[in-house]
Amino acid sequence: KKSIQLNDTATISYKITPNVSNKEVTMTYDSSIISIENNIIKPLKIGETDLCITSVYDKNTSICEKIEVTPICQNSYTFNFDGSKKEQIYAGIDFCPGTYRVYAQVLNPQNIYYIHYRQPNISGGSASITIAKFSDFLSDEGNQWSMNKGSYIETNPGITQITIVK
Repeated sequence: KKSIQLNDTATISYKITPNVSNKEVTMTYDSSIISIENNIIKPLKIGETDLCITSVYDKNTSICEKIEVTPICQNSYTFNFDGSKKEQIYAGIDFCPGTYRVYAQVLNPQNIYYIHYRQPNISGGSASITIAKFSDFLSDEGNQWSMNKGSYIETNPGITQITIVK
């Protein structure tokens, strides 16, 4: 699988056998997601498509690869809460995978707060940090998590903002 950011381009390279003089190929793909000109892929919108390259000489000779167009990555995401109930941040389709540091802002700095992080489809794949620092804005440089689509962060009441920074 090849990933391309929405604002990027990629070059196609392929080897088609048999090794004959007619190296012409046909390409099939979802033209609403990518466009291809002179072996350069240009992403059009977020999504996935199978790109299949088939020899004109021998229709049985074909190679396919999944192309995923991902969002333009941000360096940080900020989530605001009202602080009155347990909150959950879900990393959905517009989320860029990567390693993030976690920062939290709390309503009452004298209390102890928890931030839990879970990855999808991993049994026991959760981690947590405990916050008990006496300041309004809390950062914990020692805690960073590798997050991907489907990950989520859970907090207990009292946290009014969480910022995750790549």
